[in-house]
Amino acid sequence: MVALAINLLAPGNFNKMGMHEGMNIVSAFVLAFKMSVQYIFGKWMHWTVFLAIAICIPVMWKIVAEAQFSFSYPLIFVGYSWCYMASMFFTPLFTLGHINVGRFQNVMFLQAVLWILLDIGYIFGWVQKKYIGGKSVAICTNERKYYLVCLLLGIGMAGLSFVAEPEKYTSVHAACTLFDENLYEYAEDYWYNIDVLKTNEREVVLRDLANIPAILNPEECEAWYSGLRLFYDKDKIYFEE
Repeated sequence: MVALAINLLAPGNFNKMGMHEGMNIVSAFVLAFKMSVQYIFGKWMHWTVFLAIAICIPVMWKIVAEAQFSFSYPLIFVGYSWCYMASMFFTPLFTLGHINVGRFQNVMFLQAVLWILLDIGYIFGWVQKKYIGGKSVAICTNERKYYLVCLLLGIGMAGLSFVAEPEKYTSVHAACTLFDENLYEYAEDYWYNIDVLKTNEREVVLRDLANIPAILNPEECEAWYSGLRLFYDKDKIYFEE
């Protein structure tokens, strides 16, 4: 409720609403809780998240065993984390009517992973205090074998993912782009344009880039050209036919 109040009072949100069609307060409030569940347990539940959780489980188990805390209210803690995530969804829904902005989703995804780990740690603490008496009991008999299995699973899953979805991972996508036969033609035209832009001419003629690699998002080239004109302080930019 505090996060909701801050979002409602923040003047920047109302300024954005003047440019976009946002949702009313009630609709954004309800949909924020619904979408937070859909994204956290649907879209964002990737194998890398499960692997990160698996790696952290023995560590968190030991940490909470040494913590001088009661961990008495796991349901309230998990509920609070859900409310926190919902508040992050509320703002873009209220001001924009959607959350289809990459930087928003990046922040929310990282926050969701952090809260999942914190929720697991709190539940571990509750289990230890209630059923084990706060004593540190090994959660697995051989942690070296456990982490070796995690490592092998990670390598195997990474290999399969890199083959199946190379464009999903920036480094793999970039490496695959190096084998594109049209890449060198694109690079030649690109650096030619840069040399022309560095001249003192106020109006310049550039080569229209073809075969733009997918990793550079060809759909955003128009905005890129506009940025070039401003950066190199040109009055006009024309393109060869």
